[in-house]
Amino acid sequence: MLRDHELPDDEARDLALTSAVRLLTESPTSHRSRSNSRRELSAVALESLRTELQPLQVSQQVRIDYLLDAKSVSTVDRRAAGTAGRFVTQAVYLLCTQPRVKRFHITWYVGTTQLIVTVRDDGPGELDEHWLRNEIDLGGVPRPDRTDVRCTPRWGTEIVMTHIIGQQTLSRAHLPREHPLAVLNDRECDVLNIVARGERNRSIAEKLGISENTVRFHVANILKKLNVTSRQEAAAKLIDVR
Repeated sequence: MLRDHELPDDEARDLALTSAVRLLTESPTSHRSRSNSRRELSAVALESLRTELQPLQVSQQVRIDYLLDAKSVSTVDRRAAGTAGRFVTQAVYLLCTQPRVKRFHITWYVGTTQLIVTVRDDGPGELDEHWLRNEIDLGGVPRPDRTDVRCTPRWGTEIVMTHIIGQQTLSRAHLPREHPLAVLNDRECDVLNIVARGERNRSIAEKLGISENTVRFHVANILKKLNVTSRQEAAAKLIDVR
């Protein structure tokens, strides 16, 4: 199909690679979909990604190193892992369009509330960050909850993708009076919802249209009311009741 006499070799190769990547990322017969289990081992999910990227690694002649963060929990939501895997595949493909890219580092951190994947290359670091952030979710792949891109000339490009696991919005209006989180007011519930996603005060302030000092005030009240000492413990309280 691709060996049209009017199609240059480079274009034919790019077209074949693009088609293969989309088949890999969108195939409904993926081994992940054949299991009814909602969770899988974090190490197995990362190994599945390694298998999916093997054709791309061979065709582009690049080295890809994989690391599972030692602080990760042992299992991960299967759907979240699938979404992250598809996203990483397209990210690597886009970064391979640069000249002189020879190596990638892919790191997974699997937490109880979020999956964070970091993709870093050794390329020229001259891509447009805004373009890359918007281009990376083409082909029907859903955008993660947060995508951070940093391109540094002569150093490379780093993409950090955060996917919220089991995200659910806490609403005080639907809590019974005896509920453990019923002690929080509406604004504190709003803040806790975002804290549970691993976001910091500045990001929370921007999302809610309040100052960072006000965010700190709300976080302090949340910790006091829930009788916990850290943001992580407060987020765990939210997870426990979902």
